Amino acid sequence: EENPVTTPDLVRQMASNQLTADIASMLPEGPEGFREWMPFEGLGMGLGVWIAQDSKRLGWQSNQGEFGWGGVANTVFWIDPVSDSNTMFFTQVMPSSKLGLRVELHRLAASILN
Repeated sequence: EENPVTTPDLVRQMASNQLTADIASMLPEGPEGFREWMPFEGLGMGLGVWIAQDSKRLGWQSNQGEFGWGGVANTVFWIDPVSDSNTMFFTQVMPSSKLGLRVELHRLAASILN
């Protein structure tokens, strides 16, 4: 008998925006460099994942509904249901803004798909 860890309905719930505005408008300013690792503008928040809401404000090409998450040591993954693709990138570099690769990685992935 099949016992799935997740279901399509659970993934839809996880990848649904839970905020009334984007993450950037809800965060405090924070210390210097706080927002360098992720732009926050144009991102919503699901259940444990960020969600692309407005790619024009994001600074990278994405489809609305793309979702993912990143870690402090510059690990990141995202899933794009529109293009039926996913990207996983794992490094161990701190701070994660040191490499500045997240936006470039999105651009590269988009160029491969287009």
